Amino acid sequence: MLAIKKPRNARSKRAMDKRQPQLNEGVKSALIVNASHSSALVSKAIHQLSTLKKPHAIPFTKKKSNDVNPFVDSGSIEFWCAKNDTPLMLVGDSRKKRKDNLTWIRLFDGRVLDMLEMGIDSMKGVEEFKPPTLPDIGSRPIFQFSGPQFSADAASLYPAHAHLKSLLLDFYRGEEVLENGIPTGGSVALQNGLQFVISVTAGPIDEQTGGAGSSTGQGTSLADLYAAGAASSSTNGIGSSSSPSIDTSASGAKIYFRTYSLVVPPKTPARAIPSSFELHECGPTFDFTLRRRQAADATLLSHSLKRGKTQAEKNRQGKSDTYKKNIETDEMGDMVGRIHVGKQDLTNLQTRKMKGLKAGKEEDEDEDDSDEELEALSEDDDDEEDAYMGLGNDSDEDEEEEDEDEELEMEQLAAGSADEDDEPAESAPKGAANGKKRGRKA
Repeated sequence: MLAIKKPRNARSKRAMDKRQPQLNEGVKSALIVNASHSSALVSKAIHQLSTLKKPHAIPFTKKKSNDVNPFVDSGSIEFWCAKNDTPLMLVGDSRKKRKDNLTWIRLFDGRVLDMLEMGIDSMKGVEEFKPPTLPDIGSRPIFQFSGPQFSADAASLYPAHAHLKSLLLDFYRGEEVLENGIPTGGSVALQNGLQFVISVTAGPIDEQTGGAGSSTGQGTSLADLYAAGAASSSTNGIGSSSSPSIDTSASGAKIYFRTYSLVVPPKTPARAIPSSFELHECGPTFDFTLRRRQAADATLLSHSLKRGKTQAEKNRQGKSDTYKKNIETDEMGDMVGRIHVGKQDLTNLQTRKMKGLKAGKEEDEDEDDSDEELEALSEDDDDEEDAYMGLGNDSDEDEEEEDEDEELEMEQLAAGSADEDDEPAESAPKGAANGKKRGRKA
């Protein structure tokens, strides 16, 4: 395994945090390797299978530098996957004992979890179908597994087929739709989202090949369908890739891999749910033969199946029978609760608690003065209202008498001024006038 270095800056720290286990994992990338000992058929098959995995496929096609032996040495596999941050790997090789071979590999925590080997009997590429059709890059397929060997009840009888089913679903799972931060388990839009179907059919199994059951007693239940190395894990601790347990009980079983494009009738409205579909074989198609497989160690498998608690589960704070009521979790992961409070007694509520809010002596005197002014203004307003309503008749009579007296005085003054205008003006002495002028100069 690679040594974990301490990040030097924020960018490298974010990259390392992105590689750490997440609560909701994204799409698993796959490393597609064409080994040094290969053939033209294997190279073509590797290219076709990587096309279905795009854009989450990392191809390595240089044969000279790709020396990989999956069931012999897993050190190179673990190194390559750790270097490229890929938990899945597909290796194609062709040797004297096993020609045209494909090995599906899955890793967990930087170690090989399980492997399955299949031989290629025949294949047809996408270009051999007319017209050639390919789904959009990144679209999710729907899988159809035909045959009693793939049923959940038959997992104990056919562990190799259950192993293949799990590998294919994990390999081409794609990006899952999240609802409130939780994966929905494979929701795909019926129109424009679902574009192709992968059909995997199990051929008839010959009883002489031992495919109907395991001679070594492996795969007794669905939970132990990968646990072929459970017997050796008790002596070696956690399963190690250096001492694997190889199972060949299903060797020789036929698997038919077909790909169909899904065509919607042309007259279907845009937002309507189509009532029928048409399937057209578009390729690639393969005829496989099961060979060897290495099942996952029981202890390592239990660690890989663990799932961290979501924030909503942490906020519940109790078991299923003792969950706290009125507690919810919003989309941001924050806990939101409702508190039911009884009726509060406000009679003894203290409103003034700060000294600055208390009234001083000066404020009390100002309040008294303002009260007196308000009382005086209110009395004046009352007098005006009484006068307006006709309550003061005596005052009106007095005002009329005063008006008559003023008119008489004005008439007398006017008569006196007229008499003065008729008399000649007396000439003033010259000395007095000169005295006035001299006085002004002085």
